[in-house]
Amino acid sequence: MIKTEFFDDSYNKVEESTAEIIVQSIFDKDGNLQKKIEWTPKKKTGYSRTTQVNDDIRYEFLSQDVKNHYLDNVLGIQRAIDLLWRYHSQEESISQKRKILSSILNGYSKINFAIMSFDHELKREKGGSGY
Repeated sequence: MIKTEFFDDSYNKVEESTAEIIVQSIFDKDGNLQKKIEWTPKKKTGYSRTTQVNDDIRYEFLSQDVKNHYLDNVLGIQRAIDLLWRYHSQEESISQKRKILSSILNGYSKINFAIMSFDHELKREKGGSGY
């Protein structure tokens, strides 16, 4: 899993559009920090804002199998959903329960998207002839 954070020049968290420093952390499937990379965004030069991404990060992301990328995300989302169900059972406020359920549904929709991606990849691997 990759986590991106945006900071000003004093390392205070800011929005992406005002960031002067970008820090990207790469975690393994157990949540252990594997690598931390820091860079600064390119200055606006005309049409669209782009950031200068470290070549190692770009290579690592592009070289990963799409299925493995989604699988890591699904595992992380499932852990979060499990925790949310636990909080839901302990919460007494109806409005808080509603917010928790909304987050759970959002997590399940992300898992559904990953499943559709797996299905597409499986179909592509089998030559587009279905399952």
